[in-house]
Amino acid sequence: MIRRNIRLRKDYLYAKTQEIKEQGAQDKRIKMQNALDNDRAVPTELRKERDAVAHDLELADKNTMVARSHIDDEYEDAKYKNPKLLITTSRNPS
Repeated sequence: MIRRNIRLRKDYLYAKTQEIKEQGAQDKRIKMQNALDNDRAVPTELRKERDAVAHDLELADKNTMVARSHIDDEYEDAKYKNPKLLITTSRNPS
């Protein structure tokens, strides 16, 4: 039980850090997109990473442009297919 709780905490913290990284990448993509849409120069904080952000922007679509929360992972595919139900019995049936 304790190991399970430790593992769940580690998984949660890892997912949370990945979400924070993705939000930073999302901000960069949005700034780059705004600069390109308005025919402005690339923001100064993105000049060193211009090629990488431009590549990410080319690969981004409407689903990947917006960062997602790690909480929504469990039911992500629920709109495409019904979740599977698992019915179990007790260990000592009466």
